[in-house]
Amino acid sequence: MLLRKSLLPKNPQFTYCPGLETKKEEFYQPDDLILGNHIIIFKRKALIFDCDEFTKKWYKEVKGIDMVPIRMKKNPPNKVFHQIPPYNGYGTEEDSLRNVNELIPLQKETGPSVIIPPRLTNVTGMFKVLKQNNLT
Repeated sequence: MLLRKSLLPKNPQFTYCPGLETKKEEFYQPDDLILGNHIIIFKRKALIFDCDEFTKKWYKEVKGIDMVPIRMKKNPPNKVFHQIPPYNGYGTEEDSLRNVNELIPLQKETGPSVIIPPRLTNVTGMFKVLKQNNLT
């Protein structure tokens, strides 16, 4: 979650007109932002589990609180299984399956259909070849 550097309201009041205050807002204080606390940021529950070295030093000097990071268990990534749609009749079944598995459809791989002659390096060699082929 990315937030800009500003006061963080506990219960934000959204209005139609910017700057219109309906009541006095309450903001989070340094005592609320201790490691291990759950806070609600814009209606989302968040756990504070770590902070930078400057913040740890500030809490130690000013508040006398030792900020120890909380180790979080890393969850294994969720495996997503995409169901293969039924064959729709266009092209071959193999082509349809390739279009499902790849973002950019590729052509069916076949051998080279056109043999490209080696590139001639100089113009005089090209004229010699033309003269030899000319039988007149």
